[in-house]
Amino acid sequence: MKYAMFTLSLPQCSPAEAAKMIKSAGYDGVEWRCAEQPSPLPPIPNCWGSNRATLDVHHWQTQASEFRRISHDHGLEVANLASYCCADNPDAIKRCIDIAHALGSPRLRITAPRYDGKTHYNDACRHAREAFAVAADLCRDAGVRGLLELHM
Repeated sequence: MKYAMFTLSLPQCSPAEAAKMIKSAGYDGVEWRCAEQPSPLPPIPNCWGSNRATLDVHHWQTQASEFRRISHDHGLEVANLASYCCADNPDAIKRCIDIAHALGSPRLRITAPRYDGKTHYNDACRHAREAFAVAADLCRDAGVRGLLELHM
């Protein structure tokens, strides 16, 4: 069994610092957080809004090779992409598949569609199943495993 650490837990670290800490703690891999980042980053790091160990989803083309190199240089596998893409947004899933490929990640997280508080449960469940089916097809066709992220 191998273990990886999610970079959400290291908001104060640069990607290189995070990789160094993850490897020195004995982990085998890294799960890079990939989300929209504010610009400029707020001065005080935090997990969600000012995480320095996050690949910016809007600037991934210029950052992915550095994150991949950092992972490799520290002997870490990119175990997963923590992408926050939603099952009912195929364009976001396609973009995250591209990011996963660029990082060398075999997997990416896909969240369930948001519940609006008004839709009947059966309708919301049907919508989610249909959305996850489309997401599964996109991932399968691209050779990436989509993981259902259900806590969000």
